[in-house]
Amino acid sequence: MTEKDHCLTKLSICLFLSVCLSCLSVTQGATSVCPDFDLDGDCIVDFNDFAIFVTEWLAQRLDCNSGYEDCDDYYYNGCEAHVVTDPNNCGGCDNICSLPHATAECMDGNCVLIGCQGNYDDCDGVPENGCETDLMNDVDNCGFCGNNCNYPNATAACQGGNCIIAACDPAYGDCDGVPENGCETDLMNDANNCGFCGNNCNYPNATAVCQGGSCIIVACDPAYADCDGIGENGCEVNLNNDPACSGAEYLGALEGDGNCSIYTRFLRGEKWYRITLTDDTSNDVLFGSRWLYFQVRLQSPSGVDYNLYMYDDACGSDPIGSSTSYGSIDGLNYQLPDYFGSDESRTFLVEVRYYNGSSCDNWSLQFSGGCPP
Repeated sequence: MTEKDHCLTKLSICLFLSVCLSCLSVTQGATSVCPDFDLDGDCIVDFNDFAIFVTEWLAQRLDCNSGYEDCDDYYYNGCEAHVVTDPNNCGGCDNICSLPHATAECMDGNCVLIGCQGNYDDCDGVPENGCETDLMNDVDNCGFCGNNCNYPNATAACQGGNCIIAACDPAYGDCDGVPENGCETDLMNDANNCGFCGNNCNYPNATAVCQGGSCIIVACDPAYADCDGIGENGCEVNLNNDPACSGAEYLGALEGDGNCSIYTRFLRGEKWYRITLTDDTSNDVLFGSRWLYFQVRLQSPSGVDYNLYMYDDACGSDPIGSSTSYGSIDGLNYQLPDYFGSDESRTFLVEVRYYNGSSCDNWSLQFSGGCPP
């Protein structure tokens, strides 16, 4: 609207006002029923109603150029809003370009998202809801759009823009500390992480596996046995323990020419014994012959084999008898002449030596004196 148009408009208003003053003076005042020209709602037709009428009439007379609108309803400043670029009246009056967590501008009458604020981003590509995604906490868009925190055998979370493992699925553990492969360890079957990370089924003298989250000994090393049932110390008993001959246990005397007498010992592993076979010279006969009898019998338990050796009373000597057959029973029979007037008493070393197998059961070792075969 030109300045000339404004002057003509003002002149028209003045002429119209002067014509209507007399009418206002007549109609001004209270009425019992609000008249039709009561525009301000006070049931009085006065100058205020006339001013409202004129303002609305003039506003309707505005003819805005393309791209402009009269958004403030004040005729005197014309079509003040450029709805093509005005972020408060974008494409139309009162259409404000305000998007969540975003900076927006009005371009060609459309609100356009031109940047996100802080740690937010527009991950769904829908400008109407602005930058809707918090990249610091969104498990599907962690740190950047599309970065999904999805790890094997795990519940993941987004913390500070980084994917973390919040919890492992039951029976699984994150034992390598690498989140990308999730909770990679099967705690029920991993011998290096059995039941929990770092629990290694590496037991002394044993082969162990992980079953159901517990370490189980499935085999002992040769010559070893798990006799206490405590997994942590493995197969703790060495059946091939190589005892010293000099430490042989002395069993005392056993009469070789009297009534049949027996000593019995029970043990596992290797062992040395010393025993004296005595000669009762009071029983010697002048004519004929008598004998001193000595027998040793070893019974090995099921699952392991021991061998039996007998020596003269001197460590390091060669055995004077042995029983090395594979099986559960080894036996030695020894007899010597009992001469008249001569004491044939004699001391022997007896060795129980491990051969093979494994068992926690004891062997049985029986010494017999004076018992004819």
